[in-house]
Amino acid sequence: MGTSAGFFCSANCIQNLIFAVPTSALSAKSGHWHSACQMPKLIDIGQILKWRKCLKMKTYAGSCHCQTVKFEISSNNISENVYRCDCSLCQKKAIAMKAEHKNRFRLTAGSDQLSSYKWNKMIAEHFFCKICGIYTHHKRRRDPTQICINFACLDEVEMPPEDDIGLADGSSHD
Repeated sequence: MGTSAGFFCSANCIQNLIFAVPTSALSAKSGHWHSACQMPKLIDIGQILKWRKCLKMKTYAGSCHCQTVKFEISSNNISENVYRCDCSLCQKKAIAMKAEHKNRFRLTAGSDQLSSYKWNKMIAEHFFCKICGIYTHHKRRRDPTQICINFACLDEVEMPPEDDIGLADGSSHD
């Protein structure tokens, strides 16, 4: 039994297995099926819980203003953990962003129309549409396994209330 690479699991047989069998049927100690179930030892409980979480993800589309640069991002809760950064660059951009693992981000159009900007330690890379100038996403400096997207670039997703948007201390890292 195999799964596709990355965070996305599209195997119907695995989805049916994960949702059809209650976690209580697993031995908490070994993480394998109880022998009373007459099921072979397949995977541990940690894997099942990870796959359950993966399968609950929803994919959201986003784009720049002129629709040249388009992307998709998958998230369990797109409106959770949205934040602003107070570094000198983000203050000038004045955007709210959402971080997700880079495997959950996919550029679907316009890669040839992206311009990038690096500054300071030259680690983080911020991407902008060459045509309309909108910042769409960046590779994070503090966690290079993540991509941050400009939350306002998401299609058909409402911005969380201002009180629910966090603030990251980027100014002490300028």
